[in-house]
Formats: sequence, structure tokens, C-alpha cells
Amino acid sequence: MLELVLRTRRFAQSVAVEVEGFLPDDSWFHLPPGGTRTVRLTPTGDARDVRGIRGWVRPLNADRATAIVTVASGPGEGPS
Repeated sequence: MLELVLRTRRFAQSVAVEVEGFLPDDSWFHLPPGGTRTVRLTPTGDARDVRGIRGWVRPLNADRATAIVTVASGPGEGPS
């Protein structure tokens, strides 16, 4: 399982989460200004390698989608 942390500066309405090869545990939720939300991603099929993860999040009230960017975890952080 993987965790996706979302943050926003403005109100985000009906945020959709789409990640190739993963199923989000939540999608189409609202985030208040300054809000943070953690979405768990469960692999579907053979999606096990998170280094090449591709996906996006898009609030209904945004002009465009935002690409998901992976950040490597340091020692003691994230999955082992």
C-alpha cells in the first residue's frame, strides 16, 4: 500500500484521484483552504513498483489536473 498526501491553499471541490495501477481508498472529496488529506493507494494487478507511478488529482473547481510527483523516502520514512 502507498500513501498519497494532498495539500491545498484554496478550497478544492470534489477532488478526483486517478493513479495508474492503483485504487484510491477515497476520491471525490472536498478539501478546505489549507487542508491536507492522505489517500491510501492499493495496487491493482501487477502494479508494485512505485518509482514510475503516474497519475493526477483534479478538483472540480480547478482549471486543470495536477500531476502526482513521487518523493523518495529517507531512512525511517515511508515503506521499507
